[in-house]
This record gives sequence, structure tokens and C-alpha cells, in this order.
Amino acid sequence: MKTDPTWLIERRLLIDQLGLSIDTTPYEGEPRLPGFAWATVMVLGREFRMLIEDEYGDLEKQFLPLSLEVLLRSCLDFQDYSSASEWAHANALVDAGIDTGTIWQIGREVAQTLLPMAETVLNQISDLDWQLNSGQAFYLRETATA
Repeated sequence: MKTDPTWLIERRLLIDQLGLSIDTTPYEGEPRLPGFAWATVMVLGREFRMLIEDEYGDLEKQFLPLSLEVLLRSCLDFQDYSSASEWAHANALVDAGIDTGTIWQIGREVAQTLLPMAETVLNQISDLDWQLNSGQAFYLRETATA
């Protein structure tokens, strides 16, 4: 029996502490947006309907340690911009037919709730490893499909 590496155990503990769940069941009328997924996120007993950047389709794997990484990266993206307009422009969502103001506000609220608690796992996977699917990113994706 294979034992999880320490960094993955830390992720699983955080998921338990947060009571985290991510459901990507689409709601009627929500537009399909390439590189994004609509999700119902439960964190600390609060439920949020949000748009999560999911360029690689990782949320479809329904593996919470991997989904946590996707959510964290999306939260960091929401925090990178000082306005909904900036965020919408940077993500090519201006003409997407969605309420980017509300989406951005919800994303920032989730980020403010989640990120302070996620310090132990926040930098486990480098941007380069994430993009190249190497290191821990590869391990998570392979474990998700095993």
C-alpha cells in the first residue's frame, strides 16, 4: 500500500479543516466558457457559486487535493486585480454575457476566507510545475486518474 507524501497529507488535512467540497454540476442557463468551470464551493460551512479558472480541466477529475490547487490558483487570480473590470479584461470575459462584477466579488470573498488558512499548501506547486505538469502537479493529476 502506497503512503501519501507529506505535502499531500497536509492538503488532505486542510480539506478536512475547511469542510471543502467542490461541485461542478452545471446550472441551467450558465454559459460554457472555455478554460473556466462553474462550481458550487463549500468552505467553512458557507456555500458559494463561482466561476473558477480551470484551463486544464482538472476539476472534472473530482479529486479534492487537485481541485484545491485549481481553486487556490483561481483565488489568487481574483486577488491580483483591484476591480472586476480589470479581472474581466485580463481573463477575456468582458463580452462573455455574465455578471463579472458579482463573480469577481464572490471570488474575492472566497479568497479572503480560504487563502489565510491555506498557507501550508499555497506554495507546494510552482507555476512552472503546474504549467508543465511536472513535480507535484504531475503527481496530483496522475493520482486523480489512478
